[in-house]
Amino acid sequence: MIKVFLCKEQDIFVGTQVTGHANFAEHGQDIVCAAVSVLTINTENTLNGILKLKEDQLKVIQEDNLIAVSINPEKLKEEQLKDTQLIFKSFELGIQNMVRQYPQFIELFYKEV
Repeated sequence: MIKVFLCKEQDIFVGTQVTGHANFAEHGQDIVCAAVSVLTINTENTLNGILKLKEDQLKVIQEDNLIAVSINPEKLKEEQLKDTQLIFKSFELGIQNMVRQYPQFIELFYKEV
Protein backbone atom coordinates (compact mmCIF):
# COMPACT_ATOMS: atom_id res chain seq x y z
CA MET A 1 0.00 0.00 0.00
CA ILE A 2 1.23 3.48 -0.86
CA LYS A 3 0.56 6.09 1.80
CA VAL A 4 0.63 9.75 0.81
CA PHE A 5 0.74 12.37 3.53
CA LEU A 6 -0.01 15.97 2.59
CA CYS A 7 1.42 18.16 5.31
CA LYS A 8 -0.14 21.47 6.25
CA GLU A 9 0.76 24.22 8.65
CA GLN A 10 -2.17 26.52 9.41
CA ASP A 11 -3.93 25.73 6.09
CA ILE A 12 -0.71 26.14 4.08
CA PHE A 13 0.68 23.13 2.25
CA VAL A 14 4.25 22.67 3.45
CA GLY A 15 5.10 19.26 2.06
CA THR A 16 4.33 15.71 1.18
CA GLN A 17 5.64 12.33 2.25
CA VAL A 18 5.09 9.25 0.12
CA THR A 19 5.87 5.80 1.53
CA GLY A 20 5.28 2.19 0.62
CA HIS A 21 4.72 0.23 -2.55
CA ALA A 22 1.45 -0.41 -4.33
CA ASN A 23 2.15 -4.03 -5.23
CA PHE A 24 -0.31 -3.59 -8.10
CA ALA A 25 2.00 -5.53 -10.41
CA GLU A 26 5.55 -6.86 -10.64
CA HIS A 27 8.45 -4.46 -10.13
CA GLY A 28 8.92 -2.49 -13.33
CA GLN A 29 5.31 -3.11 -14.37
CA ASP A 30 3.52 -1.36 -11.51
CA ILE A 31 1.57 1.52 -13.06
CA VAL A 32 0.24 2.71 -9.69
CA CYS A 33 3.74 3.11 -8.22
CA ALA A 34 4.92 4.72 -11.44
CA ALA A 35 2.07 7.23 -11.50
CA VAL A 36 2.52 8.25 -7.85
CA SER A 37 6.28 8.54 -8.36
CA VAL A 38 5.78 10.76 -11.40
CA LEU A 39 3.38 13.04 -9.53
CA THR A 40 5.75 13.30 -6.56
CA ILE A 41 8.95 13.81 -8.54
CA ASN A 42 7.24 16.27 -10.88
CA THR A 43 6.18 18.29 -7.83
CA GLU A 44 9.79 18.40 -6.63
CA ASN A 45 11.07 19.21 -10.13
CA THR A 46 8.58 22.07 -10.47
CA LEU A 47 9.46 23.55 -7.09
CA ASN A 48 13.15 23.19 -7.82
CA GLY A 49 13.39 23.73 -11.57
CA ILE A 50 10.70 26.28 -12.30
CA LEU A 51 10.41 28.19 -9.03
CA LYS A 52 14.16 27.81 -8.44
CA LEU A 53 13.70 27.41 -4.69
CA LYS A 54 16.98 27.48 -2.82
CA GLU A 55 18.36 24.95 -0.36
CA ASP A 56 16.95 26.81 2.67
CA GLN A 57 13.51 26.97 1.00
CA LEU A 58 13.13 23.38 -0.24
CA LYS A 59 14.11 20.04 1.24
CA VAL A 60 13.91 16.74 -0.65
CA ILE A 61 14.54 13.27 0.76
CA GLN A 62 14.66 10.26 -1.56
CA GLU A 63 15.28 6.89 0.03
CA ASP A 64 14.03 3.41 -0.62
CA ASN A 65 10.36 3.43 0.27
CA LEU A 66 10.22 7.21 0.91
CA ILE A 67 10.05 10.43 -1.06
CA ALA A 68 9.55 13.58 1.00
CA VAL A 69 9.30 17.11 -0.36
CA SER A 70 8.91 20.08 1.98
CA ILE A 71 9.12 23.84 1.83
CA ASN A 72 10.03 26.39 4.47
CA PRO A 73 7.25 28.99 4.09
CA GLU A 74 9.11 31.49 6.30
CA LYS A 75 11.90 31.66 3.71
CA LEU A 76 9.55 32.30 0.76
CA LYS A 77 8.43 35.58 -0.73
CA GLU A 78 4.67 36.09 -1.00
CA GLU A 79 4.59 35.22 -4.72
CA GLN A 80 6.73 32.11 -4.18
CA LEU A 81 4.40 30.93 -1.41
CA LYS A 82 1.39 31.44 -3.67
CA ASP A 83 3.09 29.45 -6.45
CA THR A 84 4.03 26.60 -4.11
CA GLN A 85 0.41 26.30 -3.00
CA LEU A 86 -0.75 25.93 -6.59
CA ILE A 87 1.87 23.23 -7.18
CA PHE A 88 0.87 21.30 -4.05
CA LYS A 89 -2.83 21.63 -4.94
CA SER A 90 -2.05 20.17 -8.36
CA PHE A 91 -0.25 17.27 -6.65
CA GLU A 92 -3.24 16.83 -4.32
CA LEU A 93 -5.65 16.68 -7.26
CA GLY A 94 -3.52 14.06 -9.01
CA ILE A 95 -3.27 11.92 -5.88
CA GLN A 96 -7.01 12.23 -5.17
CA ASN A 97 -7.71 10.92 -8.68
CA MET A 98 -5.30 8.02 -8.10
CA VAL A 99 -7.05 7.18 -4.81
CA ARG A 100 -10.41 7.12 -6.58
CA GLN A 101 -9.10 4.79 -9.30
CA TYR A 102 -6.98 2.51 -7.09
CA PRO A 103 -8.32 2.75 -3.52
CA GLN A 104 -6.97 -0.67 -2.55
CA PHE A 105 -3.40 0.39 -3.46
CA ILE A 106 -3.08 4.01 -2.27
CA GLU A 107 -4.28 6.08 0.69
CA LEU A 108 -4.20 9.85 1.20
CA PHE A 109 -3.82 11.43 4.64
CA TYR A 110 -3.65 15.04 5.77
CA LYS A 111 -1.20 15.85 8.51
CA GLU A 112 -0.92 19.06 10.52
CA VAL A 113 2.69 19.89 11.29
